[in-house]
Amino acid sequence: MKYVQWFFSLILGLFLIGGVGFAQSTPTLSLQNVEVQPGGTINVNLILTSAPEGLQQYLFALNLSDPNIAVFTRIESVAIPGDLFQLISLSAERIEFRALDLNNDIRPGAQDIILASMTLGGVNEGEASIILEAEAFVDDRGVKIDPQVQNGLVIVGVSNQQPPAVMPAPVLTAPRPLPTATNAPQDLDGDGLFEDVNGDGVFNADDPTLLLNQLNQPSVQEDGAFFDFDGDGQLTPADVNALIDQVVAANPVVEPPVNQTVSVIAVRDLRANVEDVALVDVVLLQAPQGLERYDVRASLSPPGVARIVGVQSVGLGENFIQVISQTDNDIRFRGADLDNRIPAGAEQIVLAQLQIEGIIPGLVQVSLDFELFTADGSQPENPNAVSGVIEFFQGPTPLEDGLSAPKDLDGDGLFEDVNGDGVFNEADALLLAFHIDSPNVTNNIQFFDFNGDGQITFADAARLNELIT
Repeated sequence: MKYVQWFFSLILGLFLIGGVGFAQSTPTLSLQNVEVQPGGTINVNLILTSAPEGLQQYLFALNLSDPNIAVFTRIESVAIPGDLFQLISLSAERIEFRALDLNNDIRPGAQDIILASMTLGGVNEGEASIILEAEAFVDDRGVKIDPQVQNGLVIVGVSNQQPPAVMPAPVLTAPRPLPTATNAPQDLDGDGLFEDVNGDGVFNADDPTLLLNQLNQPSVQEDGAFFDFDGDGQLTPADVNALIDQVVAANPVVEPPVNQTVSVIAVRDLRANVEDVALVDVVLLQAPQGLERYDVRASLSPPGVARIVGVQSVGLGENFIQVISQTDNDIRFRGADLDNRIPAGAEQIVLAQLQIEGIIPGLVQVSLDFELFTADGSQPENPNAVSGVIEFFQGPTPLEDGLSAPKDLDGDGLFEDVNGDGVFNEADALLLAFHIDSPNVTNNIQFFDFNGDGQITFADAARLNELIT
Protein backbone atom coordinates (compact mmCIF):
# COMPACT_ATOMS: atom_id res chain seq x y z
CA MET A 1 0.00 0.00 0.00
CA LYS A 2 2.87 2.35 0.91
CA TYR A 3 4.46 1.84 -2.53
CA VAL A 4 1.16 2.36 -4.30
CA GLN A 5 0.66 5.68 -2.52
CA TRP A 6 4.24 6.69 -3.27
CA PHE A 7 3.80 5.86 -6.96
CA PHE A 8 0.52 7.70 -7.14
CA SER A 9 2.09 10.70 -5.39
CA LEU A 10 4.88 10.70 -7.96
CA ILE A 11 2.40 10.68 -10.84
CA LEU A 12 0.42 13.46 -9.22
CA GLY A 13 3.57 15.48 -8.69
CA LEU A 14 4.54 15.14 -12.32
CA PHE A 15 1.05 16.27 -13.26
CA LEU A 16 1.33 19.37 -11.06
CA ILE A 17 4.82 20.25 -12.31
CA GLY A 18 4.64 19.65 -15.99
CA GLY A 19 1.12 18.69 -16.87
CA VAL A 20 -0.07 15.47 -18.40
CA GLY A 21 -0.93 15.53 -22.08
CA PHE A 22 -3.57 13.31 -23.65
CA ALA A 23 -3.41 12.68 -27.38
CA GLN A 24 -6.43 14.08 -29.21
CA SER A 25 -7.49 13.36 -32.72
CA THR A 26 -7.59 16.64 -34.60
CA PRO A 27 -10.48 17.39 -36.98
CA THR A 28 -9.77 19.18 -40.26
CA LEU A 29 -11.80 21.77 -42.18
CA SER A 30 -11.30 23.13 -45.67
CA LEU A 31 -12.71 25.81 -47.97
CA GLN A 32 -12.84 25.52 -51.73
CA ASN A 33 -10.93 27.66 -54.21
CA VAL A 34 -13.36 29.21 -56.71
CA GLU A 35 -13.46 31.56 -59.72
CA VAL A 36 -16.19 34.03 -60.64
CA GLN A 37 -16.66 36.97 -62.99
CA PRO A 38 -17.44 40.51 -61.77
CA GLY A 39 -21.19 40.76 -61.25
CA GLY A 40 -21.55 36.98 -61.03
CA THR A 41 -22.06 34.64 -58.07
CA ILE A 42 -20.49 31.36 -57.00
CA ASN A 43 -21.12 28.87 -54.20
CA VAL A 44 -18.31 27.89 -51.81
CA ASN A 45 -18.56 24.83 -49.58
CA LEU A 46 -17.17 24.58 -46.06
CA ILE A 47 -16.09 20.93 -45.79
CA LEU A 48 -15.40 18.92 -42.66
CA THR A 49 -12.76 16.74 -44.29
CA SER A 50 -12.26 14.61 -41.17
CA ALA A 51 -13.95 14.31 -37.78
CA PRO A 52 -12.17 11.50 -35.88
CA GLU A 53 -14.36 12.00 -32.80
CA GLY A 54 -17.48 13.31 -34.55
CA LEU A 55 -19.03 16.74 -34.07
CA GLN A 56 -21.33 17.96 -31.30
CA GLN A 57 -21.39 21.71 -31.95
CA TYR A 58 -19.43 24.51 -33.60
CA LEU A 59 -19.13 28.29 -33.72
CA PHE A 60 -17.43 29.62 -36.86
CA ALA A 61 -16.72 32.94 -38.56
CA LEU A 62 -15.81 33.42 -42.23
CA ASN A 63 -13.94 36.49 -43.43
CA LEU A 64 -13.09 37.88 -46.87
CA SER A 65 -9.70 39.58 -46.99
CA ASP A 66 -10.87 42.22 -49.50
CA PRO A 67 -14.60 43.07 -49.88
CA ASN A 68 -13.70 45.25 -52.90
CA ILE A 69 -12.95 42.00 -54.77
CA ALA A 70 -15.83 39.79 -53.57
CA VAL A 71 -18.63 39.86 -50.99
CA PHE A 72 -20.70 37.37 -49.04
CA THR A 73 -24.39 37.33 -49.98
CA ARG A 74 -25.83 34.17 -48.43
CA ILE A 75 -25.15 31.05 -46.32
CA GLU A 76 -27.11 27.85 -45.71
CA SER A 77 -26.51 24.78 -43.60
CA VAL A 78 -26.10 21.45 -45.39
CA ALA A 79 -25.17 18.67 -42.94
CA ILE A 80 -27.11 19.90 -39.91
CA PRO A 81 -30.86 20.66 -40.20
CA GLY A 82 -31.85 24.30 -40.43
CA ASP A 83 -33.56 24.49 -37.04
CA LEU A 84 -30.28 23.48 -35.39
CA PHE A 85 -28.29 26.02 -37.43
CA GLN A 86 -28.16 29.68 -36.42
CA LEU A 87 -26.86 32.60 -38.45
CA ILE A 88 -25.49 35.13 -35.97
CA SER A 89 -24.42 37.88 -38.39
CA LEU A 90 -23.94 38.38 -42.12
CA SER A 91 -22.14 41.27 -43.80
CA ALA A 92 -20.31 41.72 -47.07
CA GLU A 93 -16.99 40.66 -45.55
CA ARG A 94 -17.91 38.48 -42.53
CA ILE A 95 -20.33 35.70 -41.61
CA GLU A 96 -20.68 34.32 -38.08
CA PHE A 97 -22.76 31.19 -37.50
CA ARG A 98 -23.13 28.17 -35.27
CA ALA A 99 -24.84 24.78 -35.18
CA LEU A 100 -25.68 21.98 -32.76
CA ASP A 101 -25.66 18.35 -33.96
CA LEU A 102 -28.52 17.10 -31.77
CA ASN A 103 -29.44 14.39 -34.28
CA ASN A 104 -25.92 12.93 -34.28
CA ASP A 105 -25.70 13.38 -38.05
CA ILE A 106 -21.91 13.70 -37.89
CA ARG A 107 -20.41 10.73 -36.10
CA PRO A 108 -16.86 9.72 -35.17
CA GLY A 109 -14.87 8.92 -38.30
CA ALA A 110 -16.98 11.11 -40.59
CA GLN A 111 -15.18 12.43 -43.67
CA ASP A 112 -15.86 14.95 -46.42
CA ILE A 113 -19.05 16.34 -44.89
CA ILE A 114 -20.34 19.63 -46.31
CA LEU A 115 -21.21 21.69 -43.24
CA ALA A 116 -22.39 24.84 -45.00
CA SER A 117 -22.54 26.48 -48.42
CA MET A 118 -21.85 30.19 -48.90
CA THR A 119 -22.72 32.34 -51.91
CA LEU A 120 -20.11 34.90 -52.99
CA GLY A 121 -20.60 37.75 -55.43
CA GLY A 122 -17.78 39.02 -57.65
CA VAL A 123 -17.14 42.79 -57.48
CA ASN A 124 -13.84 43.67 -59.16
CA GLU A 125 -11.06 41.65 -60.76
CA GLY A 126 -8.51 40.32 -58.30
CA GLU A 127 -8.03 37.73 -55.59
CA ALA A 128 -9.38 37.55 -52.02
CA SER A 129 -8.75 34.99 -49.33
CA ILE A 130 -11.64 33.20 -47.62
CA ILE A 131 -10.53 32.79 -44.02
CA LEU A 132 -12.19 30.54 -41.44
CA GLU A 133 -12.04 31.32 -37.73
CA ALA A 134 -13.02 28.23 -35.73
CA GLU A 135 -14.09 29.96 -32.52
CA ALA A 136 -15.37 26.67 -31.09
CA PHE A 137 -15.37 23.04 -32.23
CA VAL A 138 -16.71 20.46 -29.76
CA ASP A 139 -16.59 16.75 -30.63
CA ASP A 140 -18.99 13.98 -29.57
CA ARG A 141 -16.99 13.45 -26.36
CA GLY A 142 -17.76 17.01 -25.32
CA VAL A 143 -14.10 17.98 -25.85
CA LYS A 144 -13.34 21.40 -27.33
CA ILE A 145 -10.60 21.08 -29.96
CA ASP A 146 -8.81 23.52 -32.25
CA PRO A 147 -9.23 22.02 -35.75
CA GLN A 148 -6.77 22.28 -38.58
CA VAL A 149 -8.04 24.72 -41.21
CA GLN A 150 -7.30 25.02 -44.92
CA ASN A 151 -8.53 28.42 -46.10
CA GLY A 152 -9.86 29.13 -49.58
CA LEU A 153 -9.36 31.62 -52.38
CA VAL A 154 -11.79 33.44 -54.66
CA ILE A 155 -10.48 34.69 -57.99
CA VAL A 156 -12.61 37.34 -59.68
CA GLY A 157 -12.04 37.82 -63.40
CA VAL A 158 -9.21 36.22 -65.36
CA SER A 159 -6.86 34.05 -63.26
CA ASN A 160 -3.15 33.65 -63.83
CA GLN A 161 -3.66 29.99 -64.63
CA GLN A 162 -5.69 28.55 -67.47
CA PRO A 163 -8.64 26.80 -65.83
CA PRO A 164 -9.28 23.24 -66.97
CA ALA A 165 -12.13 22.63 -69.31
CA VAL A 166 -15.28 21.82 -67.41
CA MET A 167 -17.84 19.56 -68.93
CA PRO A 168 -21.45 20.38 -68.06
CA ALA A 169 -22.66 18.18 -65.23
CA PRO A 170 -25.20 15.62 -66.39
CA VAL A 171 -28.74 16.05 -65.12
CA LEU A 172 -29.47 13.00 -62.98
CA THR A 173 -32.93 11.51 -63.31
CA ALA A 174 -32.25 8.71 -60.83
CA PRO A 175 -29.87 8.17 -57.90
CA ARG A 176 -26.74 6.10 -58.13
CA PRO A 177 -26.36 2.84 -56.18
CA LEU A 178 -25.60 3.54 -52.55
CA PRO A 179 -22.22 2.45 -51.19
CA THR A 180 -22.29 -1.30 -50.34
CA ALA A 181 -25.33 -1.76 -52.63
CA THR A 182 -25.20 -3.42 -56.05
CA ASN A 183 -28.43 -2.14 -57.60
CA ALA A 184 -29.57 1.44 -58.13
CA PRO A 185 -32.57 2.57 -56.04
CA GLN A 186 -36.02 2.28 -57.61
CA ASP A 187 -39.10 4.49 -57.53
CA LEU A 188 -41.77 1.80 -57.12
CA ASP A 189 -44.80 4.10 -57.02
CA GLY A 190 -43.70 6.76 -59.54
CA ASP A 191 -43.83 9.70 -57.11
CA GLY A 192 -40.25 10.80 -57.83
CA LEU A 193 -38.90 9.46 -54.52
CA PHE A 194 -36.88 6.26 -54.50
CA GLU A 195 -38.22 4.29 -51.55
CA ASP A 196 -36.64 1.01 -52.75
CA VAL A 197 -33.23 2.23 -51.58
CA ASN A 198 -31.34 -1.02 -52.12
CA GLY A 199 -32.91 -1.60 -55.53
CA ASP A 200 -34.02 -5.17 -54.91
CA GLY A 201 -37.57 -4.53 -56.13
CA VAL A 202 -39.08 -4.91 -52.65
CA PHE A 203 -39.96 -2.10 -50.23
CA ASN A 204 -39.23 -3.29 -46.69
CA ALA A 205 -37.19 -2.54 -43.55
CA ASP A 206 -33.91 -3.14 -45.41
CA ASP A 207 -34.39 0.12 -47.31
CA PRO A 208 -34.42 2.64 -44.42
CA THR A 209 -31.64 0.63 -42.76
CA LEU A 210 -29.37 1.05 -45.80
CA LEU A 211 -30.24 4.75 -46.11
CA LEU A 212 -29.43 5.32 -42.44
CA ASN A 213 -26.08 3.52 -42.65
CA GLN A 214 -24.96 5.49 -45.73
CA LEU A 215 -26.66 8.81 -44.93
CA ASN A 216 -23.50 10.90 -44.56
CA GLN A 217 -21.68 9.57 -47.61
CA PRO A 218 -20.99 12.42 -50.08
CA SER A 219 -22.52 10.57 -53.06
CA VAL A 220 -25.73 9.95 -51.08
CA GLN A 221 -25.93 13.58 -49.99
CA GLU A 222 -25.46 14.67 -53.59
CA ASP A 223 -28.44 12.48 -54.58
CA GLY A 224 -30.43 13.70 -51.57
CA ALA A 225 -33.34 15.07 -53.64
CA PHE A 226 -34.32 11.49 -54.52
CA PHE A 227 -34.57 10.56 -50.80
CA ASP A 228 -36.22 13.71 -49.39
CA PHE A 229 -39.09 11.74 -47.85
CA ASP A 230 -40.01 14.45 -45.34
CA GLY A 231 -39.98 17.18 -48.01
CA ASP A 232 -37.75 19.69 -46.22
CA GLY A 233 -35.21 20.03 -49.02
CA GLN A 234 -32.35 18.25 -47.28
CA LEU A 235 -31.26 14.71 -46.45
CA THR A 236 -31.21 13.99 -42.70
CA PRO A 237 -32.25 11.22 -40.27
CA ALA A 238 -35.74 12.73 -40.42
CA ASP A 239 -36.01 11.29 -43.93
CA VAL A 240 -35.14 7.86 -42.54
CA ASN A 241 -37.92 8.22 -39.95
CA ALA A 242 -40.36 9.24 -42.69
CA LEU A 243 -39.33 6.19 -44.71
CA ILE A 244 -39.84 3.99 -41.64
CA ASP A 245 -43.39 5.36 -41.35
CA GLN A 246 -44.00 4.36 -44.97
CA VAL A 247 -42.68 0.85 -44.31
CA VAL A 248 -45.02 0.52 -41.33
CA ALA A 249 -47.97 1.83 -43.37
CA ALA A 250 -47.20 -0.68 -46.13
CA ASN A 251 -47.43 -3.56 -43.64
CA PRO A 252 -50.86 -3.24 -41.96
CA VAL A 253 -51.51 -4.79 -38.57
CA VAL A 254 -53.34 -8.13 -38.63
CA GLU A 255 -55.65 -9.58 -36.00
CA PRO A 256 -53.81 -11.12 -33.04
CA PRO A 257 -53.81 -14.87 -32.51
CA VAL A 258 -55.69 -16.17 -29.50
CA ASN A 259 -54.08 -17.45 -26.29
CA GLN A 260 -50.73 -15.78 -26.89
CA THR A 261 -48.34 -15.08 -24.02
CA VAL A 262 -48.10 -11.38 -23.21
CA SER A 263 -44.92 -9.32 -23.32
CA VAL A 264 -43.80 -7.61 -20.11
CA ILE A 265 -42.10 -4.20 -19.97
CA ALA A 266 -40.90 -2.65 -16.70
CA VAL A 267 -39.24 0.53 -15.47
CA ARG A 268 -36.23 -0.38 -13.37
CA ASP A 269 -36.08 1.19 -9.88
CA LEU A 270 -33.16 3.55 -9.32
CA ARG A 271 -31.51 5.70 -6.66
CA ALA A 272 -29.94 8.87 -8.07
CA ASN A 273 -28.27 12.11 -7.04
CA VAL A 274 -30.65 15.06 -7.33
CA GLU A 275 -27.72 16.99 -8.83
CA ASP A 276 -27.53 14.57 -11.74
CA VAL A 277 -29.60 13.31 -14.67
CA ALA A 278 -30.70 9.75 -13.96
CA LEU A 279 -30.68 7.18 -16.77
CA VAL A 280 -33.75 5.05 -16.09
CA ASP A 281 -33.96 1.70 -17.89
CA VAL A 282 -37.17 0.67 -19.65
CA VAL A 283 -36.68 -3.11 -19.77
CA LEU A 284 -38.42 -5.63 -22.02
CA LEU A 285 -38.51 -8.45 -19.46
CA GLN A 286 -39.98 -10.93 -21.91
CA ALA A 287 -41.10 -10.87 -25.53
CA PRO A 288 -42.53 -14.32 -26.31
CA GLN A 289 -43.50 -13.29 -29.83
CA GLY A 290 -40.65 -10.82 -30.39
CA LEU A 291 -41.02 -7.10 -31.05
CA GLU A 292 -41.79 -5.26 -34.27
CA ARG A 293 -42.70 -1.72 -33.11
CA TYR A 294 -44.03 0.17 -30.12
CA ASP A 295 -45.52 3.54 -29.17
CA VAL A 296 -45.46 4.38 -25.46
CA ARG A 297 -46.02 7.27 -23.07
CA ALA A 298 -43.91 7.50 -19.89
CA SER A 299 -45.26 9.71 -17.09
CA LEU A 300 -43.90 11.04 -13.78
CA SER A 301 -45.85 11.45 -10.54
CA PRO A 302 -46.00 13.41 -8.38
CA PRO A 303 -44.92 16.51 -10.33
CA GLY A 304 -42.19 18.79 -9.03
CA VAL A 305 -39.73 16.14 -7.84
CA ALA A 306 -38.09 15.59 -11.22
CA ARG A 307 -38.52 16.40 -14.89
CA ILE A 308 -38.05 14.45 -18.10
CA VAL A 309 -35.09 15.58 -20.19
CA GLY A 310 -35.27 13.04 -23.03
CA VAL A 311 -35.03 9.41 -24.05
CA GLN A 312 -32.43 7.32 -25.86
CA SER A 313 -32.85 3.98 -27.58
CA VAL A 314 -30.72 1.03 -26.42
CA GLY A 315 -32.06 -2.32 -27.58
CA LEU A 316 -32.99 -1.17 -31.08
CA GLY A 317 -30.01 1.09 -31.77
CA GLU A 318 -29.80 4.82 -31.21
CA ASN A 319 -31.39 5.84 -34.51
CA PHE A 320 -34.53 3.70 -34.34
CA ILE A 321 -36.46 5.90 -31.94
CA GLN A 322 -38.65 8.95 -32.42
CA VAL A 323 -40.01 11.36 -29.81
CA ILE A 324 -43.60 12.33 -30.58
CA SER A 325 -44.30 14.72 -27.69
CA GLN A 326 -42.61 15.79 -24.50
CA THR A 327 -43.30 17.84 -21.36
CA ASP A 328 -41.62 17.96 -17.97
CA ASN A 329 -43.90 15.21 -16.68
CA ASP A 330 -44.44 12.90 -19.65
CA ILE A 331 -42.85 11.85 -22.91
CA ARG A 332 -44.29 9.84 -25.78
CA PHE A 333 -41.90 7.98 -28.06
CA ARG A 334 -41.91 5.11 -30.50
CA GLY A 335 -39.44 2.68 -32.02
CA ALA A 336 -39.22 -0.02 -34.68
CA ASP A 337 -37.11 -3.19 -34.73
CA LEU A 338 -35.88 -2.86 -38.32
CA ASP A 339 -32.88 -5.14 -37.75
CA ASN A 340 -34.82 -7.90 -35.93
CA ARG A 341 -32.66 -7.44 -32.85
CA ILE A 342 -35.48 -8.62 -30.59
CA PRO A 343 -36.68 -12.03 -31.85
CA ALA A 344 -39.35 -14.27 -30.36
CA GLY A 345 -38.39 -15.42 -26.87
CA ALA A 346 -36.11 -12.45 -26.12
CA GLU A 347 -35.72 -11.55 -22.43
CA GLN A 348 -34.16 -8.82 -20.30
CA ILE A 349 -33.63 -6.33 -23.14
CA VAL A 350 -33.10 -2.67 -22.18
CA LEU A 351 -35.44 -1.14 -24.71
CA ALA A 352 -34.72 2.51 -23.91
CA GLN A 353 -33.33 4.80 -21.23
CA LEU A 354 -35.31 7.75 -19.93
CA GLN A 355 -33.24 10.79 -18.98
CA ILE A 356 -34.81 12.21 -15.82
CA GLU A 357 -33.36 15.19 -13.96
CA GLY A 358 -33.95 15.57 -10.23
CA ILE A 359 -35.36 18.85 -8.92
CA ILE A 360 -35.67 18.14 -5.18
CA PRO A 361 -34.91 15.09 -3.05
CA GLY A 362 -37.84 12.68 -2.99
CA LEU A 363 -39.56 9.75 -4.68
CA VAL A 364 -41.06 9.81 -8.16
CA GLN A 365 -42.97 7.04 -9.93
CA VAL A 366 -42.46 6.36 -13.63
CA SER A 367 -45.50 4.79 -15.33
CA LEU A 368 -45.85 3.38 -18.85
CA ASP A 369 -48.95 3.57 -21.06
CA PHE A 370 -48.64 1.82 -24.43
CA GLU A 371 -50.48 3.37 -27.38
CA LEU A 372 -49.25 0.53 -29.62
CA PHE A 373 -47.21 -2.65 -29.28
CA THR A 374 -46.86 -5.20 -32.08
CA ALA A 375 -44.94 -8.46 -32.01
CA ASP A 376 -43.23 -10.03 -35.02
CA GLY A 377 -45.58 -10.47 -37.94
CA SER A 378 -47.44 -7.25 -37.02
CA GLN A 379 -49.36 -9.02 -34.23
CA PRO A 380 -50.82 -6.39 -31.83
CA GLU A 381 -50.45 -6.98 -28.10
CA ASN A 382 -51.47 -5.35 -24.84
CA PRO A 383 -48.20 -5.74 -22.92
CA ASN A 384 -48.02 -5.86 -19.15
CA ALA A 385 -46.45 -2.53 -18.12
CA VAL A 386 -44.78 -2.34 -14.68
CA SER A 387 -44.05 1.05 -13.08
CA GLY A 388 -40.77 1.93 -11.41
CA VAL A 389 -39.67 4.28 -8.61
CA ILE A 390 -36.71 6.68 -8.56
CA GLU A 391 -35.36 7.93 -5.25
CA PHE A 392 -33.60 11.25 -5.67
CA PHE A 393 -31.24 12.13 -2.80
CA GLN A 394 -28.95 15.09 -2.18
CA GLY A 395 -25.47 14.01 -3.26
CA PRO A 396 -22.25 15.89 -3.96
CA THR A 397 -22.25 18.82 -6.36
CA PRO A 398 -19.56 19.34 -9.06
CA LEU A 399 -16.06 19.72 -7.70
CA GLU A 400 -15.10 22.27 -10.36
CA ASP A 401 -16.94 24.69 -12.59
CA GLY A 402 -17.72 23.11 -15.94
CA LEU A 403 -17.83 19.55 -14.59
CA SER A 404 -20.88 17.39 -13.93
CA ALA A 405 -21.85 16.18 -10.47
CA PRO A 406 -20.01 13.03 -9.31
CA LYS A 407 -21.77 9.73 -10.07
CA ASP A 408 -22.09 6.40 -8.30
CA LEU A 409 -21.68 4.10 -11.30
CA ASP A 410 -22.05 0.77 -9.50
CA GLY A 411 -24.67 1.66 -6.89
CA ASP A 412 -22.46 0.95 -3.85
CA GLY A 413 -22.95 4.43 -2.34
CA LEU A 414 -19.44 5.64 -3.24
CA PHE A 415 -19.04 8.17 -6.04
CA GLU A 416 -16.08 6.82 -8.00
CA ASP A 417 -16.89 8.91 -11.10
CA VAL A 418 -15.61 12.06 -9.42
CA ASN A 419 -15.69 14.29 -12.52
CA GLY A 420 -19.15 13.08 -13.53
CA ASP A 421 -18.26 12.21 -17.12
CA GLY A 422 -19.78 8.73 -16.92
CA VAL A 423 -16.39 6.98 -17.04
CA PHE A 424 -14.30 5.72 -14.12
CA ASN A 425 -10.61 6.29 -14.86
CA GLU A 426 -7.43 7.95 -13.64
CA ALA A 427 -8.88 11.42 -14.13
CA ASP A 428 -11.29 10.78 -11.25
CA ALA A 429 -8.54 9.87 -8.81
CA LEU A 430 -6.52 12.93 -9.83
CA LEU A 431 -9.51 15.25 -9.42
CA LEU A 432 -10.25 13.88 -5.94
CA ALA A 433 -6.59 14.35 -5.02
CA PHE A 434 -6.78 18.03 -6.00
CA HIS A 435 -9.91 18.58 -3.88
CA ILE A 436 -9.20 16.61 -0.71
CA ASP A 437 -9.73 19.76 1.41
CA SER A 438 -12.62 21.32 -0.51
CA PRO A 439 -15.94 21.69 1.41
CA ASN A 440 -17.81 19.65 -1.19
CA VAL A 441 -15.59 16.69 -0.29
CA THR A 442 -15.11 17.19 3.45
CA ASN A 443 -18.87 17.74 3.93
CA ASN A 444 -19.65 14.53 2.01
CA ILE A 445 -17.26 12.03 3.59
CA GLN A 446 -19.69 9.13 3.11
CA PHE A 447 -19.52 9.54 -0.69
CA PHE A 448 -15.72 9.65 -1.02
CA ASP A 449 -14.40 7.47 1.84
CA PHE A 450 -12.97 4.80 -0.45
CA ASN A 451 -10.65 3.25 2.17
CA GLY A 452 -13.39 3.17 4.84
CA ASP A 453 -11.52 4.93 7.63
CA GLY A 454 -14.19 7.56 8.24
CA GLN A 455 -12.17 10.50 6.92
CA ILE A 456 -11.04 11.94 3.60
CA THR A 457 -7.29 11.95 2.97
CA PHE A 458 -4.93 11.40 0.11
CA ALA A 459 -5.20 7.69 0.91
CA ASP A 460 -8.75 7.76 -0.48
CA ALA A 461 -7.47 9.10 -3.79
CA ALA A 462 -4.81 6.40 -3.81
CA ARG A 463 -7.39 3.74 -3.03
CA LEU A 464 -9.65 5.06 -5.78
CA ASN A 465 -6.74 4.76 -8.19
CA GLU A 466 -6.24 1.13 -7.13
CA LEU A 467 -9.90 0.35 -7.89
CA ILE A 468 -9.52 1.31 -11.55
CA THR A 469 -9.59 -1.84 -13.69
